[in-house]
Amino acid sequence: MMYKKITKILPKKLKDFIYKNFFLNFLYFSNYFRNKFLITKNVDLSYFGHKSRQAFFESCRYYLQYNRVNGIYTEFGCCEANTFRISLNTLGMYGKPHDINHFYAFDSFEGMPEPKGIDKALMWKKGICRTAEEDFLKLLKKDRHRVTTVKGFYEKSLKNFKFPSATKIAMAYVDCDYYSSTKAVLKFLEKYLSHGMILAFDDWDCYFADNKRGQRLAFSEWSNKIKSKYTFEQFRRISAGGNSFIVHENKKIGTDFEG
Repeated sequence: MMYKKITKILPKKLKDFIYKNFFLNFLYFSNYFRNKFLITKNVDLSYFGHKSRQAFFESCRYYLQYNRVNGIYTEFGCCEANTFRISLNTLGMYGKPHDINHFYAFDSFEGMPEPKGIDKALMWKKGICRTAEEDFLKLLKKDRHRVTTVKGFYEKSLKNFKFPSATKIAMAYVDCDYYSSTKAVLKFLEKYLSHGMILAFDDWDCYFADNKRGQRLAFSEWSNKIKSKYTFEQFRRISAGGNSFIVHENKKIGTDFEG
């Protein structure tokens, strides 16, 4: 109340001077401090595939920023919190004009299930890519206040899970490799699709980039089923073997929709 009374009697030039030289500097250094010291340390970018994923997430941040896309980040398949930590250090930076306000990690935290049928591959076996939930959260202790884990294999864990009302997904990162797992994730995501959100697949080129296997097949079947409502615009390729799309609600294409 006192602040409003004081600023009301100040000359406009003085108010502008205070705003530009004190308030903006305070915000800058406050956000610099939070981004430098209050976000979980990023992964070692020299490790296999991390550098390309970092570049991908940075491009996603720019897209979300200049389109003012707000909401949550969701990740399906979170081994060692690798891409999850990258997401916190890019999408989760403080002081940006968009707001990614919470990060959800969906994982069995028991490793991958036994691959069957077309999910079989030389590199996959039961229990691989296991990170215990407790260990996962330890890696993210600085960001624990904005991270939620959802434990279980998707066929069961996603069946009854619901986000809080009015939750909007800004980006979904699907890193669960198998056709069967990706199919379950996409079925869950369908009711949360919104115009402008990013839908990314980490394992697009697994299974020899065969369009009749893996994430390619799951996405092809699913997107064809909902094509009357949604269109998926090619976005960025991830050089480590992934792909991504921007979700378009058909009814909003070509309109004055702002967000």
